[in-house]
Amino acid sequence: MDGINTLWSVIAVKGIGVAACAFVLGNLFVWYRTGSAHLLLRSLWGRLISGKSEKPKELHAFLEEYTGLLEFRFTTGLKKIRTKAHANVMLAWLIKHDEDIGKVAACREYFDFEEMGLRAPFPKAWALPLQAAITMLLALVVVALVTLSLQSAAIIRLDGGDDWILLSQKGAKRFSNPGFLYAECRGDHRQLALKTEMTQKDIKEICEVADVMGDKLGLELGRIVSSQRLLLGYFSAVFIILTVIMYRTCSALRVATEMKKRLEKRKALAIEACTVRH
Repeated sequence: MDGINTLWSVIAVKGIGVAACAFVLGNLFVWYRTGSAHLLLRSLWGRLISGKSEKPKELHAFLEEYTGLLEFRFTTGLKKIRTKAHANVMLAWLIKHDEDIGKVAACREYFDFEEMGLRAPFPKAWALPLQAAITMLLALVVVALVTLSLQSAAIIRLDGGDDWILLSQKGAKRFSNPGFLYAECRGDHRQLALKTEMTQKDIKEICEVADVMGDKLGLELGRIVSSQRLLLGYFSAVFIILTVIMYRTCSALRVATEMKKRLEKRKALAIEACTVRH
């Protein structure tokens, strides 16, 4: 945390660091959307070399056309469109099939930009429900990990025990049951066992540890909580990334499935109209 605070102090001086970070992130976003550094390099060239060289008309026209292509990529997110001619083929396909270019971009890997159409073979009907179920499961894991990382109590398991216990500065409890306060340790452990559904052995061990450590218990719990937050935070980040990736894949398949139904419906109507005319 000291390192992070120091770094933040450095980048926050008079807002210069923040502006620099925003500039870098903005450039990276442009690079990601277009799949090319051309716009960034052209901007840099214009600031450093502008007016110091003359471009042949043919090359100037080519660069302007390429800049327009990259603008098309940036606004649509279609990085796989290679040339202006390729873009025109894409637009012709959209007009022919009455489809939205945003939906095509949303299909991501399920759309073939070379053959201009949904990829074949298309995933089976059970693929979408399966992906949705996996996404929900990953999301639940993320919620569980984040919830656990926000716990102010230490999550421990006693030697020889099977249950996970939340140990705080005032008492202990299982996740789904009421707990007991250390002040209750002098009472009947059998009653505490019935109340908390913990074993008398575990209650006795926890009470002994709390009695021996005394005021030092809070410091030790703080150390454990810090360690577990770091570990749970790491796994939370990993599962958040997995959830986002799975959600994007699931969303793309959903959009592609809807497009497939529309295309099949239009094809069937066209065949029916042709049959009626003949």
